[in-house]
Amino acid sequence: MSEPTSHNPSSGMPDAGSGPDPLPIASLLRAAADDELSTEDRARLDAHLRKHPEDDARIEFERRLRTHCAGAMQTPPAPAALREKILAIAASAGELSGESGRDTNDDVLADRIAERSRIARATHFGGRSRALVGVAAAVLLLVAGYSLFSQVIGTPSPAGPQTAGVGNGFSLANFFATEHDRCTKVPERTDKFTVADLSRTPDAFARILGQVPAIPDFQAAGMVFRDMGECHVPGDGRSVHLRLETDGSACREGISVSLFIQQGRASVIPEDESRPLALMRCSDGMKSTIYAWYAGGMSYFLVSEQTACERLREAAGLGEPIASRGAHR
Repeated sequence: MSEPTSHNPSSGMPDAGSGPDPLPIASLLRAAADDELSTEDRARLDAHLRKHPEDDARIEFERRLRTHCAGAMQTPPAPAALREKILAIAASAGELSGESGRDTNDDVLADRIAERSRIARATHFGGRSRALVGVAAAVLLLVAGYSLFSQVIGTPSPAGPQTAGVGNGFSLANFFATEHDRCTKVPERTDKFTVADLSRTPDAFARILGQVPAIPDFQAAGMVFRDMGECHVPGDGRSVHLRLETDGSACREGISVSLFIQQGRASVIPEDESRPLALMRCSDGMKSTIYAWYAGGMSYFLVSEQTACERLREAAGLGEPIASRGAHR
């Protein structure tokens, strides 16, 4: 492996001749999804996400894509007869690239595919022509699939950061549900929780958010503090992720609870709405319930099982949640 790029601390740029150029942002996000970042790249990513927190959803998209692909590839292999037919069609497609072993550029290959398509249209759909049509269709499907894939995870929009729920097909509810779940199950995600002492949280809140938010009385709701740390909630303001856990006094013990707090009013919370919004409910078949509300210049997002969310909502003195217009369905 090549050595990580060294940086000039005074300029923030790599030293000439000291190693490869820094990864482009798109490559940096994909490397983050694979957990293959060097120390220098991790620092670059953290700095980038502070300015573009919506890209955290792009990293999560990449991770989910890998997970789903890995699951699909674990299915039983195709029957031998089907594999032989596919290999035979692929072998006939080799003629499209000319002589055996000879490379061709995209324009030449496209011309040959077009010519074969004209031949196929001019003849009956039997024998070898059918195979050629199948090959052409497969090529078109691959091109279309790649085009769609590139639109989803390609370069950032020139218009700048996108509103949560628009960019990359991720809703704000998806972000919270996914982050809550991953921080519960994936040990590496706990690195962001840098404060494990409840007495230190006011200083941490002031440093990250610029003020100490109004935290609901979680102890009255039968919960204990676990830890907290800075998070990258999609949107403009800085944010924190506070983790709690039920102690068994008000509901089942050991339920993980997340409270995300972000500067300013989130786009999903209407200006004239004082009641909490239900962005997602377990009763809708989802794994988590998510309530959102705005108070004192901060947006709050509560994520957990339905019972735990209800206990903390009641302890906070919030009214009955209403369905959000942008709620997850």
